[in-house]
Formats: sequence, structure tokens, C-alpha cells
Amino acid sequence: MPPSRTLRAFPAAAVLMIATSLQAADKTAWPREIKAEEGRILVYQPQPDGYEGNILTGRAAVSIKLKTKPEPVFGTAWFRARVDVDREHRTVQYADVTIPKSRFPGSTPESEQKLASLIEKEVPKWEFDDSLDRLIASLRLVEKEKKYADGFNTKAPRILIEKVPAVLVLLDGEPILRDVPDFESLKRVVNTPYFLVFDGKAYYLNGSAVWFTAADLKGEWEAVKKPGKEVAKYYEKLQAPKKGEEQPKPPQDSKQKPPRIILSTQPAELILLDGEPKYTPVTGTDLHYVTNTGSAIILDVPSQDTYVLISGRWYRSKGMKDPWELVKADALPADFKKIPPTSPIGEVLSSVAGTEQAEDALMEAQVPQTAAVRRDQAKAEVDYDGPPKFEKVSDDVEYAVNTASQVLRIKGKYYLCDQAVWYIADTPEGPWIVADRVPPEVQQIPPDKPVYNTKYVYVYDSNPEVVYVGYLPGYVGCYPYYGTVVWGTGWYYPPYVSPYVYYPHPVTFGFNAHYNPYYGWSLGFSVGYGPFVFSFWGGGYYGGYYGGYYGPVYRPPYYGGGGGVVRPPGGYNPGRPRPTPYGTNSNVYNRAENRARTASTTDKSTRPQARSAAGASNNLYSDRSGNVYRRDGSGSWQTREGSSWKGSGNSGLNRDYTARQNGAQRTQGYRGGYGGGYRGGGGRGGGRR
Repeated sequence: MPPSRTLRAFPAAAVLMIATSLQAADKTAWPREIKAEEGRILVYQPQPDGYEGNILTGRAAVSIKLKTKPEPVFGTAWFRARVDVDREHRTVQYADVTIPKSRFPGSTPESEQKLASLIEKEVPKWEFDDSLDRLIASLRLVEKEKKYADGFNTKAPRILIEKVPAVLVLLDGEPILRDVPDFESLKRVVNTPYFLVFDGKAYYLNGSAVWFTAADLKGEWEAVKKPGKEVAKYYEKLQAPKKGEEQPKPPQDSKQKPPRIILSTQPAELILLDGEPKYTPVTGTDLHYVTNTGSAIILDVPSQDTYVLISGRWYRSKGMKDPWELVKADALPADFKKIPPTSPIGEVLSSVAGTEQAEDALMEAQVPQTAAVRRDQAKAEVDYDGPPKFEKVSDDVEYAVNTASQVLRIKGKYYLCDQAVWYIADTPEGPWIVADRVPPEVQQIPPDKPVYNTKYVYVYDSNPEVVYVGYLPGYVGCYPYYGTVVWGTGWYYPPYVSPYVYYPHPVTFGFNAHYNPYYGWSLGFSVGYGPFVFSFWGGGYYGGYYGGYYGPVYRPPYYGGGGGVVRPPGGYNPGRPRPTPYGTNSNVYNRAENRARTASTTDKSTRPQARSAAGASNNLYSDRSGNVYRRDGSGSWQTREGSSWKGSGNSGLNRDYTARQNGAQRTQGYRGGYGGGYRGGGGRGGGRR
């Protein structure tokens, strides 16, 4: 039985000191100052009322100090703006701002009209940017329909619990062997990201300082210092640095015991424990968590059920043994919501429905990454393995299977979703031009199809020069699911294989998918135990990584050769971007190969930046009627009446105040480099380190 509970305290004074210092360091704080000929305008932090596509509507408290008046005038300005989001740098920019109306309580009709004209004239001239974290915190107050993904596969993967060092080697189905050019005696297993070859007698797997070999792929593996000569030559060829790359460091011998090799041809996840599980109570709950693991393993003491967190999903069993069953995040034991954010296991709160952290994660999943794409610079090509082949999705939609690209055939037209941009053509080979609209049939693609993620890429607007586009995190594998977010759809998508190419599809399990509120989902690209690092195809850290990330991020094919088609060498398609270590919040539109096609959405040469107003507190709010309120240091609310402030009791804006504080905290947490520890947590949630 797990040990009894212990209590730990965290000094509240320390939290207050940290929060105060972070707020003082914020260089983009509200209110923002506008200097006009008539006087000085302060615009306080926006309070959103609605967010659809890339359009934000809402209101903001304002104050105007006219040069002809001794006292400032306070009011509310309603706004409409196009929101340009950069999830990678956690910034937003308000573009094409319009002020449809404003209200200045206590002013005469004539005076109010003049003030409204001033606001409507001046505000659109200025550039306003903000942090994405502030926007997300404030959007939690907007009443929105919570759209959860449905139709996901609920079957548990093969969950492997190991109490000794081990490494999971995943194959995308049964092993597929192909000849290796220039090495007649070798065959490579192409449907895996690992360096795995067969020399006619045995299989060899590279583990950096040690090689592993087995006569049977599914049999026992043993460690050896050196492989056969041909295997060594082939590995060295792949490891040879390309022009401009550094020479890889040679592996160092290790006295540490090599890990056990576990090979799986079906979706699986490996959870490592350092010996028998060691339990520690979670303060204030009937839960205990396992401390000697990098994964999230929680025991519910009353039921004696064990819960593990894999790819954002909770699976439950008795005694950490099969069978495992999915437990949706909104059906967990009540004590999961009571886990303290500062607990070492606090990071799991993002995966517990009803918590503040899960609400933030849900809101993140509803904010698109946006861009303006230049028609004349956006180019796309599609390479097929032979004549294009299509499979049915629905009565109106088909998708191409013999290509690494995502091509749809809908009612006689061809649509390509490439790097979060839609293209259209009259033939499956192109020529491709940027599409002005997305066919509504795309929204009907079910999750059990590998092109499901394309439904999260949108076209918002267009003009003769640019098309305004965007994508939700669902495009790169992050989906809202019963009160929180998960990685992947849970479905297994069989690869396309021919004598010449291997096209893998997205995976949900097996790569330590881990959620962080700042960086989104990250995968365990580097698989190893101690000094034993297992190489992926192509050599180096990323090599020819084959498909943990969703297709639009990186889905390189295997090139065998032959067939009369010229294929690039090296085991991966160099035209595909490699995955980023910063997770799914990286900006697809901002990658080096995509920057030329992306247009600036504002004219920064003529639009001055509205900067933070020195010495002004961000303590003014407005309600939906346009009344202006101020919150003082004691937490009391006052309303503006005429030329003075008067106590108002409960203003109904306490939630706005809390959201504003949370947004500031999140902003400083990200900029201060505290992303990994946001609201508790110590890097748990995956299968191995």
C-alpha cells in the first residue's frame, strides 16, 4: 500500500514577489498611448466579445486628455479587428482596426460626438500588438460553443510497463525490407524511423555507443560493439556530414548496461520505471503518484485504479496490467481537479477537464495561426509514385494515396493542402494556384482518414494580391477532446508502400507526445537511455524522421530507386521541413522555405506603434453597456460618474480582472523562460526521456 500523506507549503510572499517583478518587466503592458494633435489617448486592454475566424470584436476602456480640458474624459470604444497570430513567438497583432461606436458616460451629446470622431479617426492609424497569452486568457470569458473532436479511436495502444532500461522500436506494420543502393548484401527496414538493416544473416540496430543484433526481428536482441563491415560502411555513409554541417561526434563507449530492445509492429507506448513503483501522496487528495518514472502514473486509492497519461489521454487499469481502458478527461475521479498546480505532478492539470489549465489548453486549440500569402510567390508541386491513385473518403471527396502530399479530388476539381495553404488545380498534377475558398466538403472528412487534419486549415479572405489564411492546432495534431486537448486521432493509418517508395502517415502513440502550454505538443525525437542514442534515418538528431509529426509538418518518403523516376538521395525528401524541437506552436508560415510567400499584413513604415503608457496602471474596464470602472489596490470597484469616481460595489467585472492578471502572468512566464513550469509540473506526461 502507498505511504501516508504529507503536507508541503509554498511561501505566498515568494509568489507575490515573483509576480510583481514580472509585471514590472513587461515592456508591452497596457494601457497604450496615442499622441494626437487634440491631446493624449490611452487605450486600455481589450475585452473581447467575439472571435470568429481571424476577426476579433470587443470593447476597450479609453481615456482622453484634451489639451483644452484640465481633466481626462473616460469612455468605451467598441472595435473590430483582424487578428494576425504568431504562435511561435506568442504574439498577436491587431490589423484593419475599426471603431464602429463609442460611448462617454456623463458627456453632453455634442461633446460625445467630438470624442467619438477623435477615437474613430486616430485609433486605426496606430499599430497595436499584444501577447497571445493575454488574448487567450481574455477569450476564456467569451461565450463560445465548445467544439470537441468526435469519432476518435478509443482503443488503448499496447502499453508496455518496464522496470529495467528499455527502448521501444516501432515499425509501421509488419517489416518491409528494401534493397540498399551500392550495398548488395544489405536490406533496410524502411517502415521505421530507426537505423535498422538486415545483412542476410542478422538484423542490426544502431544504439550510438553500442550496436544491437538479432536473428529474428521479434526475437531477443543482444548488444555488440561492432556490426558487420557492410553495415558499418553504410551507417558511416549516412552519418557523413553534408556541406555546412558539423562533423558528428563519435560515440563513446559506456560501461552502463545496454537497454532492452522492445520491437512493436502495432501502436504502442513504453513507460519506464526505475525498479518497482514508488508512491508519494498528492497533497489534499486520495491520489498517489509514482515518483520513479518520467511518465504520469497516478493511483486512485479508494478504487485502487491506476491511471496513466499517454498522448493527452488517460487510460485506466488494475495493477498497471492489461486490459487498459480509455477514461475521458471529464470522467476522471473528482480528486484529479484538486491536484495542486505546484505539485511535481501538477503539469497533468492541462489534461484534467474543468481545470483552469485545461480551459487554457482548449482556448489555445481555438486560436488560429494566421498569415497573408502572396499569390505570385506561393508555389507548389506534387510528386506521385506513378499515375495518381485516389481512395474514397465520402460520396464527394477522394484523396490521393501514392504521394506524400495531401491532394483531394472534390467534384471534379483538385485541392492541395500544403504547408497550411490551400491550392486548386484542374488536374492532379497541377499547375497549382492559391485557392480563394475551401470546399465545404472538407469539413465532413472523418478522423479515420489520414487527410482529416486538412479540415483545420482555412481561407478567411482574399484580394488580387494576397489570400488571408490560417490553421488551428488540429492541423498539426492537437485536438480538443472532452474538456481538454489530445495528440492525434488515435487511429492507425496504414502506409502506402510500393517497390520504390514508402509514404508513412501520422501516428498518435509511441513517441512520448507531451503537452506544454507555451510550446504545444512535442515528441520524443531523441530516443535513448543514458549514452545509448538511437539514430533515425539520415543520420544525426532528426535524420529522416518518418512520421510522428503530422504530414504537413514533416512526412518524408523512403526512396528506393528504379522505376525510371529520379529520386533525391539520402532517405528523405529534402523539400520537406524537419520537425522543430519547440513543439506544434511553431509557425509553419514562418519557416525559411515559406517566408518568401508570406506578405506583411501591416504597413509598419507609416503606422506608428502604440506603446505602453509610462506610469499608467492597467486597471480600467468597461461593461457591455459602455460604463467605465476602476479597480483600486484594495480590490474595490468604482464607476465613473461625470467628473469623479464613485464606489459601485460589485461591478460584475471580477472575472475580467482575473483573466487580465492570468494573461499577464502567462505572458511573463513565457518571456521569462518558465514555459516548462507553467502552473506546476516537472516535465511529465510521456513514456521515456
